[in-house]
Amino acid sequence: MNELLKLILGLLFAISFSLFTFLLGRPFKSFECNHNRKMSKKKARGLVIEKEKDSWYGNSERVSVNYQGQIFVWEDDFYELESRAFYDEIEVGDSIVKREGELLLSIYKKDSVINIDLSFECKD
Repeated sequence: MNELLKLILGLLFAISFSLFTFLLGRPFKSFECNHNRKMSKKKARGLVIEKEKDSWYGNSERVSVNYQGQIFVWEDDFYELESRAFYDEIEVGDSIVKREGELLLSIYKKDSVINIDLSFECKD
């Protein structure tokens, strides 16, 4: 009987955890709305020190940024797939700023600033 109780409690825990994880991901929102929500939580700031494309498929683009000695890698394949890539706009030596809570990426070049809207149309 003790084993049966353990099995039932284990199943209840697994089901509860799965349901919690499912609801946490906000599955009832569109992909674009979820992407906007996740992207608004990201922040980046610093000097671009490296750019690279995935050598296997060529569709994964990464930009490495140095801010006060800490390296941050910006990677988001969704923009490339949607033909909205900003990878080609960024050069080594540029500075980028993406503030938390915003959907705007600013690329600071030697003589100009390029602002890129990172949002997607959200219908939810």
